[in-house]
Amino acid sequence: MTGLRTDGQTVQGLHVIQLDGTVNLGVYGRVNVNGSTLKQVEEKLTDHLGPFADDPKAMRVDVVLNACNSQFCYIEKRDGDKSVVFRLPISDAYRVRDALITINRFQTFDKTNRIVLRRRATAAERGRTMEIDWHGIWKYGETRTNYQLMPGDRLVIDSSRSK
Repeated sequence: MTGLRTDGQTVQGLHVIQLDGTVNLGVYGRVNVNGSTLKQVEEKLTDHLGPFADDPKAMRVDVVLNACNSQFCYIEKRDGDKSVVFRLPISDAYRVRDALITINRFQTFDKTNRIVLRRRATAAERGRTMEIDWHGIWKYGETRTNYQLMPGDRLVIDSSRSK
């Protein structure tokens, strides 16, 4: 972005899209750009910043993809023969607890659901399935099954099967 000035504030330079899909513009707030193309990001930023500009028509917003650091894991919520899959952006320190807390905003589950982490295979080994003790993680702070999530991991929450 180049040269937005109002009350002495300028928005310029690199702005990283956060894990929640927003761009932080400091005093001008946050803009949700999750799932947008570069052109759509430019339009969203222009629309958001326009009211703050002295001359909105002279304002210029340029968006360039500097780096693609996106990493995702997948959460599958099963209930009998029905299944819902969520794609969740993760960072280097994202753990099972973080993912389950995030998904719990959209889909409820309880301690009786069977939860497993499926890690994809590498060339040297077979894929792994690891049981998750959600009750232990949440209620007692146990870390034994609070695995760090890796790109491509799948957390499967099966409501039709109890532990």
